[in-house]
Amino acid sequence: MIEQILNAIPSDQPVWVYALAALIPFCMLLALREFVCWFWKLNALVSRLDRIERALLKLESGSIESSSSKRGKATGGASSTSASEGKQSVSDKTSRGTDSSGVFKLE
Repeated sequence: MIEQILNAIPSDQPVWVYALAALIPFCMLLALREFVCWFWKLNALVSRLDRIERALLKLESGSIESSSSKRGKATGGASSTSASEGKQSVSDKTSRGTDSSGVFKLE
């Protein structure tokens, strides 16, 4: 099969013709990919997700430091959950205006 394809291509053509013949489908695929990404708004979605991730990492790093210092004071150094999980003990929730289910109390 490869021999048939090679025999169908004339051998007297310069190299740039083969390069151009390979470059045209490649450029068409890139253009089609860019159109699909634009149509489905994938580029905008990726940039939004990156921004959300950066904001969450910043919030998580700030909340872990502040919540671990608050837990140490409120519970005498011991807490029921680890600071890396980002969870709070029931006593912390109730002292901050929430009940044991995490719902804010209206006062």
